[in-house]
Amino acid sequence: MILNYVLNLYKNTNKYRQDMYKLTTSKGFSDPEVIALSQQLDKEIIQLQKIISQNSAVGKDVFSSLRLKA
Repeated sequence: MILNYVLNLYKNTNKYRQDMYKLTTSKGFSDPEVIALSQQLDKEIIQLQKIISQNSAVGKDVFSSLRLKA
């Protein structure tokens, strides 16, 4: 189901953000590992935005679901 896929993408982006933050504090912003992780995060965010914008009903479900979990 698309909703589960979007929720997984959302979770992945949060994990990438946390990982990237940890890496930048220890290795700096220009480290190749940080750059690679940043690029992967960008891809995940773009994919998530495309899906949500193409399926506005899915976007509403995702964000309401995320609010319930918070």
